[in-house]
Amino acid sequence: NGRKWKVPKFTVDAIEYNTEDLNEQAQKTYQSLQYTMLQLKKMETEVEIYKVAHKALADELRKELAKNE
Repeated sequence: NGRKWKVPKFTVDAIEYNTEDLNEQAQKTYQSLQYTMLQLKKMETEVEIYKVAHKALADELRKELAKNE
């Protein structure tokens, strides 16, 4: 269909690499690095969600405590 696929590239220490040029071990390490980066991003999102929940619960507790004063 005439489409050309772009080879994923990445940069380490200001040097650009093509993933297709990596040896087998470097490919595995690169894939592991990508996976860990994705997991970190998910965890950062979860932390933000927990921060919002924490604030909401603390606010709710303050309201309940104010009723007893």
